[in-house]
Amino acid sequence: MDNPTRIDMMDEIRTLCALPPRLPCSEGERRGHEHVASRLAALGLQPSTESFRFQSNGYARFAAHAGVLWAAGTVGLAAPWLGTALSAAANASFFGDLESRWFWLAKLLPAGPSQNVVARIPAAGEVRERVVLMAHVDVAREGPPLFFAPERAKAAARFFRRELGGAPNPVQLVFWSGVAQTALQALGLAGLPTRLPQWALAQLHAFVALQMGRAAFSDPVPGASDDASGVAVMLAAADRLAAAPLPHTEVWVVATGCEEAMLGGALDFCDRHAAELDAFHTWYLAIDTVGAGSLRWCTGEGFLRRIPYDGKFVRFCREVATEDGAPPVRPYTMTFATDALVPAVRGLRAMALLALDEDDYPPNYHWHTDSPDNIDPRALDHTLDFTLRLLRRIDADAAG
Repeated sequence: MDNPTRIDMMDEIRTLCALPPRLPCSEGERRGHEHVASRLAALGLQPSTESFRFQSNGYARFAAHAGVLWAAGTVGLAAPWLGTALSAAANASFFGDLESRWFWLAKLLPAGPSQNVVARIPAAGEVRERVVLMAHVDVAREGPPLFFAPERAKAAARFFRRELGGAPNPVQLVFWSGVAQTALQALGLAGLPTRLPQWALAQLHAFVALQMGRAAFSDPVPGASDDASGVAVMLAAADRLAAAPLPHTEVWVVATGCEEAMLGGALDFCDRHAAELDAFHTWYLAIDTVGAGSLRWCTGEGFLRRIPYDGKFVRFCREVATEDGAPPVRPYTMTFATDALVPAVRGLRAMALLALDEDDYPPNYHWHTDSPDNIDPRALDHTLDFTLRLLRRIDADAAG
């Protein structure tokens, strides 16, 4: 890559990981955003802080929905109509949560103050397009060992990729078991013998609620790859672009908060700036968990279903990946969510970059080993190179 950046990406990752834990709505998260703002200001930009309130614990949201489904399945054995209604309501609430559309049960959970840091890099000439670069400052708590212990998670990913062509998201299994429970309860109301499978599904939801409830109080992870790496790449890209702006593309740099609490920062940003950012001329690019493994550009994402990314954005990624000297990168369909899910659900142009190992699993994901010592600088360089190439491709299209 030409024009060496003034931002040392490894130093940025170490600095963020040396702060107090950057949990959503925490002092550590606030200090992480202050650091990002100071770095953007040092690049000659004018960062602003946009405050909002959001629920502070993503695992608690999963635990709450699973807990209500357990209660609905248990109550439904004695009061079928009540159990069925409660299950249906829990499923509807869970769907809204996972699709970033509405939040019923989550609104009953504790919330706190968070923020996004936003800076704009003007185009050198007439603005014809805008790109929103997004990376989240906050970190997760360590996930349940059953699902997130690295060797176990990698073995599962390897098995499902070999047998099914891809790994299902455990959240999908929980959601659809809730739908099945509701359906069985409805059939029970019609007189069919469904009490035993209803009871079995209720026990499954109790187990999930227990696992997620424990995770809601587990230790924070360092968050070096997820997502200090994305923040570092975003800052390095901002450095390059501030020194040499794109001819016709204004770039917004957005360090989000509360991503690990279910995309709170992306939700606030998209709602706050909906009138300002033209849906036909704005491109959202989330850089998430790019600290180790090989780079992927995603074709779509979603907890419950694949929400495809904009076809033109996908085409540009495919074209950039074949350029002379481009870093090694290939497509991937994600069954989890990044900040890009929020604009994607709204029908906006969105894309996510992430890095995965040979088993299509993000190394050290939501685990205490997600530390600066396990970051591969080559993965950062590849992500930065691809990001800048992609932005230049968007700008070249804008120039006609």
